[in-house]
Amino acid sequence: MGSNFNIIIPSIKLSEELKYTLNKLNKIKYKKFMVTIVLDKKISHKKPIYKFRLNVLVSKKTNMSAKRNLAVKTYN
Repeated sequence: MGSNFNIIIPSIKLSEELKYTLNKLNKIKYKKFMVTIVLDKKISHKKPIYKFRLNVLVSKKTNMSAKRNLAVKTYN
């Protein structure tokens, strides 16, 4: 599946708000996109299955713009 664009979401943890956002994104009919979330630590539970491609990156504790830049560098 080729992705046309990537949504990057920097976050401290996998919060309820982030889960809500991912579930809302899953309801979009257009599926040729991926979502990259950048967290402070690795998530310990299994990732849910979505209709879009989900990438999880782990960074050290840093500011949100540095997390965003990490995701951009990783997928360019």
